[in-house]
Amino acid sequence: MSLLNITNTHLLDAYLEFEDKCLEIERYLDFLDKLDNGSDNHLLSKNSHNIWEVSEISREVQKTIRASTYLLIYNLLESSMCNALDSIHSTLETENIDIQSVSTKLKRIIYNNLKKGLGEKSIDELIKSNIDLRPIIMKHGYNKKDLLSGNFDVDVLKKIEKKYGFQSYPLNGRQGLFSPQTIHEIKVKRNELAHGALSFEQCGQSIPISSMTQKYNEAKNMMLAVFNGLNNFLDQKAYM
Repeated sequence: MSLLNITNTHLLDAYLEFEDKCLEIERYLDFLDKLDNGSDNHLLSKNSHNIWEVSEISREVQKTIRASTYLLIYNLLESSMCNALDSIHSTLETENIDIQSVSTKLKRIIYNNLKKGLGEKSIDELIKSNIDLRPIIMKHGYNKKDLLSGNFDVDVLKKIEKKYGFQSYPLNGRQGLFSPQTIHEIKVKRNELAHGALSFEQCGQSIPISSMTQKYNEAKNMMLAVFNGLNNFLDQKAYM
């Protein structure tokens, strides 16, 4: 499946995890396709007498299963984006790059997040220890857990690109394009399901499985564009 020649080890780790999640979703979509066609809509289980019985997966349960695809696809987007950005900060740490050597954009990110990474106890320890603060600044200048929190879509991606100074580049020409509206819908549906504003049955009752496959493909294309852009960014050491 690999479409990129990634040489940065941190970005490669993020990309390989992205590939694994893509395969997970594709297996799920394949199951849903069979379920939708009625060829795999039964369960085999043992009853109270230890005898095997076949039971049908109800339409209501099928709706719930179908709606869950939104959670899987959004998880692919947010977790992959966090891991991809983390590769920048991991590269800075691995290469022992001095804070004064990184780009103005990266300095701004690191300094803005520094106070979030340092509690009062840590600050007191720094004052007493009289040690070089530069490696500590680099270490505490980023926390990927606080990056997105259910809000990731194309608009947020554009802000991240501007903030870090990289640009996404779609792969595979027109086949690698994606719709901002589709990505936004994935985010909204995921949040409605996650926060209980919409039931899984309600969400899944009008979803053709083919449409979920298309949404997944667009989400995958978006992240491939991100990995492609970050691959260029890291290869060219644009963070310096």
